[in-house]
Amino acid sequence: MLYARSTLVSPLSLFILLLRLVPLASASIFSCLGGSVYVVAHPDDDLLFQAPDLQTDVSGNNCITVVFLTAGDSGTNSGYAKSREAGSAAAYAQMAGTPNAYTA
Repeated sequence: MLYARSTLVSPLSLFILLLRLVPLASASIFSCLGGSVYVVAHPDDDLLFQAPDLQTDVSGNNCITVVFLTAGDSGTNSGYAKSREAGSAAAYAQMAGTPNAYTA
């Protein structure tokens, strides 16, 4: 949960805020336009909680964008976050039926 001036911010309010910010982002940061957008709290939450839709999108070579709200490293700036990122990349490669060519 997020706190702002001792006021709890609901997940719905956060999602609405994110939707309002998306048009402000440059389209050039995305590798494709259209398709599906997945917004999850932590790396691997997409793999755990968005099935089977994510699997269908990836294996169908559809355009997808996944937004992770936190690296899941508790702000330690450790290699843990990079290892979770590499794990996600390997999972996406597996779902797409392609070799894992991810590099950090």
